[in-house]
Amino acid sequence: MKRILFFFLAVLVFSSCNKSEKTDYLIFGKFYGFCVGDDCIKMYKVTSKNLYKETSPEYPSNEEYNGKFNTKINDKLSVAKPLLNMIPEKLKEEEAFIGCPDCADQGGIYVEYKADGETYFFRIDNFRDNVPEYLHDFLDEIDSVVEDLK
Repeated sequence: MKRILFFFLAVLVFSSCNKSEKTDYLIFGKFYGFCVGDDCIKMYKVTSKNLYKETSPEYPSNEEYNGKFNTKINDKLSVAKPLLNMIPEKLKEEEAFIGCPDCADQGGIYVEYKADGETYFFRIDNFRDNVPEYLHDFLDEIDSVVEDLK
């Protein structure tokens, strides 16, 4: 009986592995349309093993981000890697535009990730009042990570 109980506990522990094993990558960043300078668009890509900075960032379009993530910054991996486990499951149900990102020159947040073979991407309003409350902590963490990576 103890062996059966141990087996079920072991299965439970291994089946509750963290989300980073299912999330292949996360692209995240901030963008501002009416802006001049180097801080207008900051985009990063994190995997379980690497962190990359977008070398020539472009304003996100209405499709997956086609960035050039050539610059590894693994000395900062520990700053960004926790985001892989913070992606709200409910985000998959949202439309690609959440709120009205950069409509009032407030900028926006870009989130793209691949999990379980599916790719999801979102342009999200910087104004938290225009975004579902369940996303606030995740977006606040993205803001913090982008600031730490500057």
